[in-house]
Amino acid sequence: MRYLLGLILKLLVLSGGMSFAEWVPLGEIYQSPGIRTIYIDLASVRKDGALITLAVLIDWKSMQGNRSPTRFFSTIFTKQIDCLENRVRSLAATDFYGRMGTGVATPGIVSSPGSIWTKIEPNNLSQGVREMVCGAQ
Repeated sequence: MRYLLGLILKLLVLSGGMSFAEWVPLGEIYQSPGIRTIYIDLASVRKDGALITLAVLIDWKSMQGNRSPTRFFSTIFTKQIDCLENRVRSLAATDFYGRMGTGVATPGIVSSPGSIWTKIEPNNLSQGVREMVCGAQ
């Protein structure tokens, strides 16, 4: 049932037939209970051939960082997934003092569009994101 729901959501997003404004959690096998919860913003998904760009949010269960003003509870990444080549790169990241990408933003890293691609390894965060937006490609 969960697979069918995920497949329907993927088809709706990739077809552009529906727009979502909420963060959707990745499957349980990609979560780290007690440490973090990972979400994607289905409304942010943009497809260009085999390349998909989207926003990923990590909501930390405890405060991260060394000390103020760089402490944070959540991070939003702009990621790009290459569905055919099974690789990923981060285009930008911003940490937020509040949960779920709220509160004051701390300066994040910004990579150039030519940033280094990395292979997506099985059973990690990027694999979960890839499965959700690329399907069985």
